[in-house]
Amino acid sequence: MLKVCQNKLNLTVAAPFLIREGEQEAQAGNIENAITTFQTAFKWNPTLKFDPKIRAIEFANIGKAKLAVNEPQSSLVFCLTSENRVAPINSSLILCVSLR
Repeated sequence: MLKVCQNKLNLTVAAPFLIREGEQEAQAGNIENAITTFQTAFKWNPTLKFDPKIRAIEFANIGKAKLAVNEPQSSLVFCLTSENRVAPINSSLILCVSLR
């Protein structure tokens, strides 16, 4: 008889892989897939402490900022709020980076 390899301990240990996968999906703009991946990670490890929807949105915004940085422009300014969201220059900011 075959042993079952997907026991509770193995799934708990594998949950960080799903978190990284979800972060990559969100950065690529696949927010719904990222949320689903994060929810699976929660099933595998119920001790995780974050909101899947909020984390997906945060990483989607980080992905947008990375795309903006890579666009060829002579001058680029982007800002992040305390919630890791890309913001207009006149918003309440914690970080504003200018690339010239």
